Amino acid sequence: MALSGFSLSDVPVRQQLLLFALILIGGGYFFYSWYVQPRRAEVQRQQQNIETLQTQVQQAQLVQARLPQFQKEVEQQRRELQQFRTTLPDEKETPQLMRRIQNLAVANNLNIKTFTPQQVNRKDFYADWPIQIALEGSFHNLGEFFERVGQLDRLVNVNDLTIRALEDAPPRGPTIAATCTATTFVFMDEGGAS
Repeated sequence: MALSGFSLSDVPVRQQLLLFALILIGGGYFFYSWYVQPRRAEVQRQQQNIETLQTQVQQAQLVQARLPQFQKEVEQQRRELQQFRTTLPDEKETPQLMRRIQNLAVANNLNIKTFTPQQVNRKDFYADWPIQIALEGSFHNLGEFFERVGQLDRLVNVNDLTIRALEDAPPRGPTIAATCTATTFVFMDEGGAS
């Protein structure tokens, strides 16, 4: 069978139409399978990416809208930390603390007999630093002294207070002797005691 004498016009019209429809359907199928369907899948992936990015943008816009509030909170936290660092400093500051307590004692007409810093006791994030103090003066002056110690910007606890009357006290001199432990605190960073 040779095709050299073949002519499409020799084929009946019905078969021509059927052949033409098969070619169109086959071409359409290959066009859809190789071009349209992969493009459709890519468009769907890109739409999902766009939706994900839009969600992220919306979340970022919400965070950006709250940024001034966060900045205010951070600044408030910094101020609180600074106040905390004043109350609970990084260092023992022995000379400064001794001068302040001595000045308070003198201002309240008390005599400091002994001022003996003890060993620092490390705790979780701080260390307590006890100081043994012996004082002489009047009961009223001792009360005022403790009140002023309580008003220091540095945290100082007074405990183990012992008061006794002085024998043979001069008429205008000290009438009591007191011993106590004044405990102050030191902030401990991860590096250890200051």
